[in-house]
Amino acid sequence: MTEKKRLIDFETIVYLILTLFIPLFVTKGFTHEPSTGKHLFYVVGFAIIFLSMVLKKKEISIEFGFVHLAFFGVGIAALLSLIVVSIDNPQYFRYSLEIALYIVFLSFTAVYISNKWNTVEKIEVVMLFFVIGAAVVAIDALLNFYLGFDIFLGKVGEPFARASARSTIGNPNFVSDYMGMTIPMIFYFVISRKPLGLLFKKPAGQLILKSVMVIFLVPMVASVFVSQTRTVITAIFFGNLLFLLLYFFLGRKKKPEALDDSESKRFRRLSLVFLLIALIIIAVLSYLYLTPSPLTGDGKINITARLEYALTSSGSWKERFSAWYNSIFQWLDGNNKLRIPFGSGIGTFQLYHLLYSPQVLDHNPDYMLVWNNFKRTHNDYVQGLGEMGLVGFIFIVLMVGLLVFRFFIFLKTTAFLGEGFFRTGQTNQQYYLAYFNQAQSLNLSALQQAKSDISNFSGSYSYLADVASYMNVKGTEIRSKYPGANQIDLLEQAEKERQNEIRRLTDEINNRINQYNFYISKSAEYYEQAIADFKLSNRLYPVFGKPLWYIAGLGTKTQRLETARDNPELMKSILTGKDDYSSDIILEFKGDPEIIPVHRTSIRTLPFAEFFEKHASVFDNPDFVSGLQLYFITQIQMILDAADYYESSTILFSERQTPRILGRLYTSINSELKKYYNFIKSRESVINSAFGESEEFRQIIIDLVYESSNRAIYWFDLAIYLLPGTWNRYPDWEDIYIEYMNSIPSLLDTVEEQKLKILSIAEKHVWACENMGPAAPDETLQFAVRWGRSNLSGDELSNFEQKLKDVYERVVNLNRDLFQKSPNLPEKTVDQIQSLISLFETL
Repeated sequence: MTEKKRLIDFETIVYLILTLFIPLFVTKGFTHEPSTGKHLFYVVGFAIIFLSMVLKKKEISIEFGFVHLAFFGVGIAALLSLIVVSIDNPQYFRYSLEIALYIVFLSFTAVYISNKWNTVEKIEVVMLFFVIGAAVVAIDALLNFYLGFDIFLGKVGEPFARASARSTIGNPNFVSDYMGMTIPMIFYFVISRKPLGLLFKKPAGQLILKSVMVIFLVPMVASVFVSQTRTVITAIFFGNLLFLLLYFFLGRKKKPEALDDSESKRFRRLSLVFLLIALIIIAVLSYLYLTPSPLTGDGKINITARLEYALTSSGSWKERFSAWYNSIFQWLDGNNKLRIPFGSGIGTFQLYHLLYSPQVLDHNPDYMLVWNNFKRTHNDYVQGLGEMGLVGFIFIVLMVGLLVFRFFIFLKTTAFLGEGFFRTGQTNQQYYLAYFNQAQSLNLSALQQAKSDISNFSGSYSYLADVASYMNVKGTEIRSKYPGANQIDLLEQAEKERQNEIRRLTDEINNRINQYNFYISKSAEYYEQAIADFKLSNRLYPVFGKPLWYIAGLGTKTQRLETARDNPELMKSILTGKDDYSSDIILEFKGDPEIIPVHRTSIRTLPFAEFFEKHASVFDNPDFVSGLQLYFITQIQMILDAADYYESSTILFSERQTPRILGRLYTSINSELKKYYNFIKSRESVINSAFGESEEFRQIIIDLVYESSNRAIYWFDLAIYLLPGTWNRYPDWEDIYIEYMNSIPSLLDTVEEQKLKILSIAEKHVWACENMGPAAPDETLQFAVRWGRSNLSGDELSNFEQKLKDVYERVVNLNRDLFQKSPNLPEKTVDQIQSLISLFETL
């Protein structure tokens, strides 16, 4: 229910109403042009949506791209074209102004739509309503055409008259255009294995959905034919063919949906069956409408002849060319040079078409036979050039070009660029590590101590305090350097030597400190660049996954963990999840956790966010910040952010180390939080002063202690489940069991819980060792024996050691046999076997 609520809110409901209300119920009648009312209600509907956004009083976050900027540029060009209208025909200014403002408004709604419906699930809901509206429009167009009757308007014309098939859209051309936009949506619902998965989860639900879609397809395809719009019929054929080809091409690269095998196959078969049905429907309808049949009134309409005329007749093309030339002549009118950059004015073609026809006919008298009183150029690019000049034309071409470019970027280039920036990020990460390690090798604290000792003449530099002390240490060297010098001369030379040595040592220390600062500065530079490159890689190619893993690793580095020191504002941002580092964490896994073993589908972990949103003022008080060591829990949140990135990466990227790393991180968090809890127990008065009471804050810490324990155990268990052995190939994996076992006393509170978990880990380790050669699990046995003798006694200890004996007995015997039969074992292996056997014999 929560997921469905996220799909449908008030703003979405308003928009869905618009998708049905505008095409179906805002019809020609009260207004001359059917589009006038549709534009009005579109503006009213979005005004309600925008008002709702403002009244929510929430922070509004908007993202936009170059396509949106280009669209906004078209709006600006429309406004600039008003300059020409105000000069040439100021009485017409208001009409052009309304169109220009509407275009600007459309550009804002485009940004809103891109941000609001930004997931597959949301887009599918909107598409469903578009398809429903289109189906009603199509059915109404068929009633118009065959009966001369309209559902909403009554009698509209004569049967089998092309002009009658205008439906609620207002024009047969617009009906076929509407179908051209929505038929690909039909194919999407038919081909996709599980569209609208939240509403139609089971195969039976998908069967109903796909059945409805192919039923809708019948009137929609039929209405395209009865509209008899030649260019649209041709465009729909080639456009949908391209859509299908690209859908299958992209589908091969798409990550499979998280379904079990049998169910996946059922959905796939269902999609293929309905795709075949859809293609059969189109083939049958095409045959019926392209040949004399009852659907064409036994030849009363001849769509084939219209298509042939469009392709072969020069008159059809000349008719269009005459309108295009008309728009060009309007643009090039020498009476107003401003028309070149700004055009004749938005919406002026319909006014000027007749006035410029003489120039067109004079240029080409052949157009006289085909002249038509067009109100539109029938070429958006040419009309844009004529009405908005070069500025508008450039922005129109730029917008379309960016859309096409973005499409091809999506097809191929995103993978190339995404992996390219990933490699750049890796290189910058290596530079970061090299500079950072070089800085650490200089040992800044030792250098600062040496500088202090030199300044204070203390420690190993106390001999520099005065000339007498210097002579006590360096006297022999000075005398040999200046033979024959009297005592006074020796002392003078010694003082010079002392001063020179102080300067030399100070310069050396300062140079090394400057080197350290340089290396740290460069490491910080490369660190930030590596993060930026990995994020760019992830955003360009979000299915790659590897960048998330590398961002996670960088999130545990000193460069990250030290950033918030003495910066309360940044502490607040991090604790409330608003800092830049965490921006690319995948908030939620939408697949099946039985397939992708995430700990929970909600990935983002912000235990302190709500609390510190409520108590944000504590960060303004230095006494509270230091008294409660808020920097410490900020670092805890930083580690949680890194863990969230690691968990995000598991959705897209398989790496054997990830579960182990997460086990370590959560073990560390658990241990540090326990220390912090003990610390704040002695800060009761400070907590009460900062927050009014202490219980809520302490409860967050307690809850996080238990949660981190559960997560650490989950990820360690997963690590040894996914990869129980194979340390012959990955030597670092051999000690994972002892690492896990070492964490148990910290992670689990009771001795009973610890005992059961240690036995469980021991069983898994023994099973892995039995199948690894065998190998000798001596470290885990040693730990278990020591733990038992430290925490248990009497019968409880005896029972525990007996269980250990039962668990380890077989692997001990296998290792004993190996030792006896293999005289040339490596020394390390021999030591491990002997240690295992001797420990076992103590049980």
